[in-house]
This record gives sequence, C-alpha cells and structure tokens, in this order.
Amino acid sequence: MAETTLSEALRRIDEVFSQVVTGFKHWCQTVTLGELMETVSIILIFFAVAFVRTLIESYRVDKEWQKQFVEYDTDAGAVPTFDADAYLRWKCEKASEPILTMLEVRFQTDVAEKLKPFLGAIDDLQRLDQLHRVATRASSIDEFTQALLNLEN
Repeated sequence: MAETTLSEALRRIDEVFSQVVTGFKHWCQTVTLGELMETVSIILIFFAVAFVRTLIESYRVDKEWQKQFVEYDTDAGAVPTFDADAYLRWKCEKASEPILTMLEVRFQTDVAEKLKPFLGAIDDLQRLDQLHRVATRASSIDEFTQALLNLEN
C-alpha cells in the first residue's frame, strides 16, 4: 500500500465532498414535491415512534420507582406516602455502583467487592460523588481505600 501524503488526502477529501454536494444539488433540482413530502413524513414518523418509545419507557421506570418508594394505604381514598429514606438509600446504592465498576476496571481486583459494604454505608451523595472522582484518579487501590477511610477528604 502506497503512503498517502497529507496534501493528497486533503485533495481526495475535497473531491469526495464536492461530489456529495453536487449529488445533493442534483437531487434537490429533480425531487418532486410529492417525494419531498414522502421523505419528510417518513422522518416525522421515525421521530414520533422514537418519542412514543421514550414515553413508554419513562412510564415503566416511573411505575417501578413508585413500587419501591411510594406506599399506598389499603383504605380507599388514602393519600400515598413517599419513603424519602428508602429513596435516599436507593440513590446512594446506585451512586456506589459506578465507583465499584471503576475500581474493578482500573485495578482488576476483587478488592472492589470487599469495599462494597463500606460504600453501602455512606448515605451522602456528595461524598459518593467525591469518591467516584477519586476512583478515576487514584494510582492504586490503596490510595482509594485511604480516601474512603478519610472522611474529611
């Protein structure tokens, strides 16, 4: 395979780009209004389907969330109550997962699994965010463990 110089590569990119632009100009000149409307309606249908799928997924997630953190009284007409403590525990559990994943990927060790109970005991989302940042920068698992034990940092 012959080496291509930068100027040759740029010249070839210009040629391809001009062919694309010429083809698009030609398409614009030859397309009928009906073809244009058909293309636009296909694009709109695609985005509408994507939007509906997002709504359905959002509804499903919301129902799962409600099952976990909203308690319904069995009495008719009772107002549902929100369990803020359970929600905070859930958020902290979710926030600790990327920390454990980061440690496993970076240090390829089972020590991350041993740290899970310590991370699970933290109920401060800011602290977990700080620990996630430490996990990305730490040069060793010991450095992360030291930061985990040092609550002032």
